[in-house]
Amino acid sequence: IYFNGVEMLSATLSAPIDWAGAETLYIGAGGPTFDYWDHKSDYSAIDELRIFDKALTATDIQIMINAINPYIPTFPGE
Repeated sequence: IYFNGVEMLSATLSAPIDWAGAETLYIGAGGPTFDYWDHKSDYSAIDELRIFDKALTATDIQIMINAINPYIPTFPGE
């Protein structure tokens, strides 16, 4: 898991995620898994979420970030 291009969490899956039979993926909303808590939505600022079918390296992530929205340094030496 990366936040702003920085790896925050890494783990090895014991097996691939099995999406067979999956019809709905709830992200940032209550959905059926939170109904019992009365959570109907998430008001956080999720501005970009990407799901890939392979593991990406930190370099892969930086290439994507820089290609779409290149960072322009603001301060000397940055």
